[in-house]
Amino acid sequence: TTHIEGQSGSLTIQSPHPYTNNMEVSQHYEWNSSVQYLLVEFDPQSQTEGVDFLEFHWVEASGFRGWERYSGTTEFKNFDAFVIKSNAFDLTFDSDFSVTYWGYKFTVRPWDSIWPPATLASTKAVEPATYKAETTHIEGQSGSLTIQSPHPYTNNMEVSQHYEWNSSVQYLLVEFDPQSQTEGVDFLEFHWVEANGFRGWERYSGTTEFKNFDAFVIKSNAFDLTFDSDFSVTYWGYKFTVRPWDSIWPPATLASTKAVEPATYKAETTHIEGQSGSLT
Repeated sequence: TTHIEGQSGSLTIQSPHPYTNNMEVSQHYEWNSSVQYLLVEFDPQSQTEGVDFLEFHWVEASGFRGWERYSGTTEFKNFDAFVIKSNAFDLTFDSDFSVTYWGYKFTVRPWDSIWPPATLASTKAVEPATYKAETTHIEGQSGSLTIQSPHPYTNNMEVSQHYEWNSSVQYLLVEFDPQSQTEGVDFLEFHWVEANGFRGWERYSGTTEFKNFDAFVIKSNAFDLTFDSDFSVTYWGYKFTVRPWDSIWPPATLASTKAVEPATYKAETTHIEGQSGSLT
């Protein structure tokens, strides 16, 4: 967590220039509780490969979950200014193993709900970010839920949903239908926050032997789900079942034949005691 003190505090966030292949960035930024809105403005040099996505996720006071995704080069890029209706957000960025570009750079600062801000640097028309998520609440510890796309899914889909079980549920097991497959750049993503504050994140895509739809465990009673497809080819899509489990690993009724483990943290803290401490 990066905490910004003071309503007037601004912060510039950027990748290396150019960024590198196989990057995995996951960060949380938070202003103090008196801040209600944040304005995000990009450096005009910002550009990434179309499949190297920069994403923002946040929760608004009403409970709605906001989500914005940015990528692209030259005339195809979409790094327009926008407003986050919250004092905090999660940021993720992933690059694949192919080409890289200049990267991203943006400034975040509080604003006071006057729209548009008088000092807005961007020359593009911008609006407060649109809601993309609603909450589905599952009652009862034994409740299971099957979630799926159309089969096949369509081009230019934007799915963003939040699912939540009651507070007595500590873990959720996710198992995919073996037919699940998507184009490699059509990503299905899960995001969640664990009891200790760690933020979990899993991404799935691919076809035939290159797909990675393996079962996994969410260490929370809730998660956010996103799925985006581009304008090219489509496949069967995704289908999975989510159900509570009781921390016995592996679950006795696990349907998947693949070895699975609880989802790995993508961000952890390493604390080294003493100035002379070394670590390999």
